[in-house]
Amino acid sequence: MNSKGLDYAALLVLITLAGSAMLYLQVSKKWDAINSKQLGELQESILEVESQVRLYEAFVRSAARRSIEKVALSSIRKPSLQGFEGVGCSVLNSFDNPRVLLSHDLFNALSKELNSEIDKYLLEYNRKAEGVSAPLNNFVFYFEKGRVKGVALKPTIFSRKGLVFSVRPSFDVIFPHMFERYVASYEVLESIAERCALSADVESCAKDVPQGWSVERSGDRFTFKVPFNVDSACYVLFLPGQSLDSNQS
Repeated sequence: MNSKGLDYAALLVLITLAGSAMLYLQVSKKWDAINSKQLGELQESILEVESQVRLYEAFVRSAARRSIEKVALSSIRKPSLQGFEGVGCSVLNSFDNPRVLLSHDLFNALSKELNSEIDKYLLEYNRKAEGVSAPLNNFVFYFEKGRVKGVALKPTIFSRKGLVFSVRPSFDVIFPHMFERYVASYEVLESIAERCALSADVESCAKDVPQGWSVERSGDRFTFKVPFNVDSACYVLFLPGQSLDSNQS
């Protein structure tokens, strides 16, 4: 083989190597561009979901505050929201066993009503927000003086462009709900039932109440009005006095 043949072969190898290198660079640039685009889209999707999550958490806090305000007002006049049956005044004892208050669960009743109110907002949110699944009847509540805390039991799921996020919202609402006033009122009424149910002077005994309370009698039925801001809660005790004691003896 002559020198020209060798030169041509060497040149061909160089051209092939150079072409391969250029092709590699072009493919690498395109791949980097594709990866950059995908990464940018991914970051954008993540930011969008994070923004939606923050807005959702703010929405839940607002819904909780409105629900607490509503339940705080409604519970004054609705026995069911304090764990009692019936409508009108809450009946706390029975004629046959007047010294013992009927069992009830105040905070369980309040929790059920709060979940029911918050669910109204979440149903609307689920209907309008795309890719969101917020569970209903989902909060456990902690009642403290002047505040209510809530924590979701199950997470809310957000899905967007193949991404799935979950968040378990919570809130701490400071509001003068006065739910603790119910407990204090029950304690006073329980004391009245124990002291006065079989008293010889049941009326005088029953009217020994805290300042601001009012008492009305209709036979053995005593109605107590307990002030709560601009409204009053209404409770009934059956206090038959010694008439029941003599009948039982």
